[in-house]
Amino acid sequence: MFALYPFNKKLAGIATLAGNFYIPFLFVLLALSIFFGIKLDQAGQSSLPGTLIAVGYGMFIISDITLILTTFVKDIRRRDFPIMLTYLLGEFGIVFGLLSVIIL
Repeated sequence: MFALYPFNKKLAGIATLAGNFYIPFLFVLLALSIFFGIKLDQAGQSSLPGTLIAVGYGMFIISDITLILTTFVKDIRRRDFPIMLTYLLGEFGIVFGLLSVIIL
């Protein structure tokens, strides 16, 4: 987190520290969801929940990176549509992946 700060401080100043913690945390959650899907498959269960959760976290990461780029680097027209589309797809994947763990 602190090692990335000198490279990113021009983007958002002190708020960069929060981003440098948050984005790697999302990547850890993505890795854990992939691991979860692999473990479910090895246990002979459906790997659908892990796949849905991993795709959800992937879309969530894309949404947040798009938000960061359009806010701090270069604005694009109608930026709300791609940000919210990927955000909602990400939330859908995470929620229904977790619900399918309970159901399946």
